[in-house]
Amino acid sequence: MPPSVEESPIAAEGAAADGTAVPAGAPLPRDPVFPYSTLMKRFPDLSTAQLINANNYDLSDVLAGKVDPRAPPVIPTDADAVVVGAGMAGLVYALELKCARPEATIVVLEKSTEPKYKIGESTLSPFSRFCFSRVLPVPYMLRLFGLKEGLDFALVDRDGGEVHYQDIGGLDYSFQLERQVSELLFTMKAQQIGVKVFYGVSVVPEKSTISSSAMSKTVGFSMSSAVAAPAPVSPLHIDAKKPASVDVSRSPRAYHHDSENPVAKWWHNTMSHLHVPKPESAKGLGRSMSARTSKSPEPSEGNPLSRKLSVKKPKAYGSVSSARSASYDYKAPVKISTKTAAAEHSEVISAKVVADASGLTRALVAKESKAQKFDGMDFHSYWAYFEEDMFKPEERIRDWLYPATNHICYNEGWSWWIRLLSWNQTPLANLMDYINYLFVLQSHNVKSRDLPTIAKLAKTFNCVYKPIVSVGFVVRTETMDTFPPAPYVDAKSTLDGEQKFWAIVHAYPDAERVLRDSGRYTILRKYYGPARGTYFTRRNMAYYQDTVAGDGWYGLGISVGFTSPLFSPGINMICIPTGFLAATLTARQLGGGDDAAREAKQDFVKFVSKHVQDLRDVDILLYNMFRHPRFFDAIFPLFYVNGLADVGKYSEDFQPREIYWANGAGEATWPTLTAELFPLIQQAELTEELIAKVEEVCARQTADIKDRYRGATKYSSYMRYYDDDLNYLSEKGYRANAEFPAIRCTECIHANALRYSSKCIMCGAVLPKHKGALNDFDDC
Repeated sequence: MPPSVEESPIAAEGAAADGTAVPAGAPLPRDPVFPYSTLMKRFPDLSTAQLINANNYDLSDVLAGKVDPRAPPVIPTDADAVVVGAGMAGLVYALELKCARPEATIVVLEKSTEPKYKIGESTLSPFSRFCFSRVLPVPYMLRLFGLKEGLDFALVDRDGGEVHYQDIGGLDYSFQLERQVSELLFTMKAQQIGVKVFYGVSVVPEKSTISSSAMSKTVGFSMSSAVAAPAPVSPLHIDAKKPASVDVSRSPRAYHHDSENPVAKWWHNTMSHLHVPKPESAKGLGRSMSARTSKSPEPSEGNPLSRKLSVKKPKAYGSVSSARSASYDYKAPVKISTKTAAAEHSEVISAKVVADASGLTRALVAKESKAQKFDGMDFHSYWAYFEEDMFKPEERIRDWLYPATNHICYNEGWSWWIRLLSWNQTPLANLMDYINYLFVLQSHNVKSRDLPTIAKLAKTFNCVYKPIVSVGFVVRTETMDTFPPAPYVDAKSTLDGEQKFWAIVHAYPDAERVLRDSGRYTILRKYYGPARGTYFTRRNMAYYQDTVAGDGWYGLGISVGFTSPLFSPGINMICIPTGFLAATLTARQLGGGDDAAREAKQDFVKFVSKHVQDLRDVDILLYNMFRHPRFFDAIFPLFYVNGLADVGKYSEDFQPREIYWANGAGEATWPTLTAELFPLIQQAELTEELIAKVEEVCARQTADIKDRYRGATKYSSYMRYYDDDLNYLSEKGYRANAEFPAIRCTECIHANALRYSSKCIMCGAVLPKHKGALNDFDDC
């Protein structure tokens, strides 16, 4: 058996010690590559946007001096599709369209100079399967993100009385995301397969026209100073005796000489007090390595979902290419080409299709439609970030350390407790090197058991990670005035978010004890920067757009609407479904004309109209369910059984049917469920007779759905406290015959996916056995 990566020094493919090419499948060479850190070394004045935009070129050309990354980006004047916004919805659309139409020219414009902080950190099955099919397999994703194995709910009251519990999971592994990292990952994957993603470029609505002829749109744009500055005329000289490698110290001093460099400012302001360990091995670029291929994968026959992006093995920088291998001569100064710097760029792109994925900005959608409010309930949310003492026991709330998203629910709403692996304190170039290396390992098909630990990867690429917890409280807007101020918050504080956050906590003894009195949590003040502050607020969250598409344009993600954060609909139920469907329709439209565009619009509008209303109906059911413990105990099993339906129809790959799921509202049994329950649970007064009626309806409908799918779904595998007949077993506490068991390391408390490794992916310690695991998974 060849030595595992974990047993050998971390290596990247591309060149052996003697400079010869390494064939695919061979053991990895010993020297890692640091292409993005090298760019920062060579071009100390490079902005974060220029660093990311350099990935649109062949990196071997950039590093060899044939392309100057400081020059204004050359943005195509014509494109098949232009995407506004490099968030999850826009990148899902771009990835899916490029997979379906490899020859298509796709341009993504993002106004930010790098991926920015966003809320929406918890994911569900659709996201996990999309990543498996289009981005990275689960074990690789878990080197960047926290593990999520299901959702746990605890309903509490204001008297600190009995706690009621429900949970769901076991369908697959999903992730707790730090959004700026997930968007960087998706950006790099999109660029890797030929999508042009430009940061620091804003869309100008006044110069854009999307209501014209179906196949003729224009998108105006402007470049920020971070990317528009002209390239230097004089060539950049590099010490001929030293390879252009990453500075092994990677200390804040590496950038202090350039006070105008955004990276330097960031280091100086927020990182100078941190100790960053030196990597064990930072020997620089190999003498010979190949460039990332720019050729797109070819489509396969049949279902477009069967076309994985790995069909043609798109290369990470440093991976083996049979086409060519670029060698770098460090004996002479790098000559900077002025060709790119002199190239003229247009401020308007002509496009056949435009997709607005600009989120709440609604940059172009707002030109064609207006946001509308739903009738009835709306929601406010308040959240902050904390450190957690994971070794401190929690004796009141059951299973608090289970690797799921925790939820403490209450009459007026619910809360989320999401454990994240944060990379916020890592320089962008280092994180890009880390992600690039995961692509390298993927191209070698390295088994999950042979992947390096997070600790080793972070040390090699000088990345600083920190476990943090996102804690947020969501309430129905009409109930916010029922929360008296918390006595320990200064009444004169001008921070409304802080007052409201702690007022909700103070109203519920169990929430207050866990978060404030137990000593388990310490608040992280201004963790994502002074401008963002410590407490975050989003009010009146629910809305929809009255127009979501036209002939040749689509609104994507929350540009078309949002309901509430419950069950994480943002990424999972809005971004992925709208991005995937719009990409599928665009691929069809590009092969047709104006008639195809009109048909695509009709299909998209029909889907979004129903889909957003379905998500709204889920909110109506669940928020009313929180109003009484007996509602909670009766409705949750029904909701789960309806949503699970026939789980055998799903696989690891993303499938088109998933866009219609809508947390179970897309299932055939949903209309019957809502028609009978909604008139009951929305009544203002909850009488004993009404509560008993709701329990009777839920029991009957649960039995009907269970009978419909009898034998197809083993409920004990998905609910830790139920058997297959949906009897509640308070002492069970595990998923029977679990296909996706999860467990925490006893050494470092990191959450692990036992399906992929018997050792902790953080520290390497041997993991304990899982009581309900279907297999030992020792051969992963």
